[in-house]
Amino acid sequence: MVSRFVSRRGFTLVELLVVIAIIGVLIALLLPAVQQAREAARRMQCSNNLKQLGLGLHNYHDTHLGFPIGAVKHTHFTNGWDPTIWSAFLLPYIEQGAVYDQLKIEWAANNWEYDRSANGVGATILDAYVCPSDPGPAKQQEYNTDMAKSNYKGCVGSVLPADNDYNKTSFNGMFGTNFSRRMRDVTDGTSNTVCVGETDSAKNLTKRFATCWVGTDYVGYPDRAFSPADDAYPINKSGGTRPDRAYASFHPGGALFLLVDGSVRFLPETIDGATYEAFGTISGGEVIQAP
Repeated sequence: MVSRFVSRRGFTLVELLVVIAIIGVLIALLLPAVQQAREAARRMQCSNNLKQLGLGLHNYHDTHLGFPIGAVKHTHFTNGWDPTIWSAFLLPYIEQGAVYDQLKIEWAANNWEYDRSANGVGATILDAYVCPSDPGPAKQQEYNTDMAKSNYKGCVGSVLPADNDYNKTSFNGMFGTNFSRRMRDVTDGTSNTVCVGETDSAKNLTKRFATCWVGTDYVGYPDRAFSPADDAYPINKSGGTRPDRAYASFHPGGALFLLVDGSVRFLPETIDGATYEAFGTISGGEVIQAP
């Protein structure tokens, strides 16, 4: 009897290790590209959010002949509560009329206060106010609150008045307390003036500087209406006098800003300080060279 042996070729251990190494290299090369593509998509969505807010602000202006008040200081709020802010007033103009109607019910029942519990309308998560790149929790759960966050805050200008100046008559930006701007007030040009910018919720964890769309408890600085002054409030930086009040984002290299004309611009964190401050004023007369 003749025995037949069939020779079968297979992978040697060395060949298998080489294949595994090649696959590992390909994954290492492709993974950053995938992550970059995902971040590009998130940044695009964030930009679209700001454009939606810009359209809402323009529609609000057309209806009321002015932009929303940044924050309202009611005389009966002796304890400092300041719940009425621009992002709440804007709700009917970003297709959130039902949320606004419920908020008005809370205001009427509580003398302009809102419910800070999980049952309150302020706990409603609104996608238009959330940057998809922010990995933080969807709600701010501090000081017995349960408020849905916002990643967008308005601009009060290049200076901040004293804490007890509740009327904020020296604000030189788009938003402030107890007054509203009109389009004709923006003599620096609507394409040269910041209206709303991004905020990093990780830098605003305390309720005093809460990033909640419904409001804040501190009248000194209206919620989501902080100065872009570079020396104290640099973009995306942990330095400066008060980085917790600064514009910031989870997008690498800078943050997105909505200009008064409705366009969205990415400002780098390396922007010149004078240029950055000039973007914050509505009538400073500065000549801006775009970064």
